[in-house]
Amino acid sequence: MLGLALRRKDKSNCPKLKKSRLVRSCRGFTLLELMIVVAIVGILAAVSVPLYISYIQKSRIKTYVYPGLHVIQTGVAFHYATASTMPDASRLSEIMISANTTYFHLGLSVNELVLTIDSPASTSKLSKLDGMKMYLRPETQGLRINGWLLRGPLADYLGINTE
Repeated sequence: MLGLALRRKDKSNCPKLKKSRLVRSCRGFTLLELMIVVAIVGILAAVSVPLYISYIQKSRIKTYVYPGLHVIQTGVAFHYATASTMPDASRLSEIMISANTTYFHLGLSVNELVLTIDSPASTSKLSKLDGMKMYLRPETQGLRINGWLLRGPLADYLGINTE
């Protein structure tokens, strides 16, 4: 009895008249209503999918690049505090030994570090960002680095451009 009650539709709200407008309204949604719902869902998907993909790329940068970059920034800051200068290329190579640089390459320009995403394989997690650069210039005061000025296409993409 309980199974029958669950399967049977409650038609107490629908009038018993056949071919009446009220009877048709008890049948379900019209095609127009369903098309409007599908259009709204399509618009929401068209807006949210690119934002989600961008969010995933930014989180991958933070996962795969930031830890190694922080190790390097700490080593550069230590070198600057002890030698009063930015490290040269050979000293930078020594600093980079303890950092995980699987997904990026770090170079040295005049008083700034140049980070380049190095992820050419199409199956790589950062392949869409391959070749993007970010320039890191230290803000110094006395014998210490207070912070870093970030610029370049990668900094713009991540929304962390400080210049």
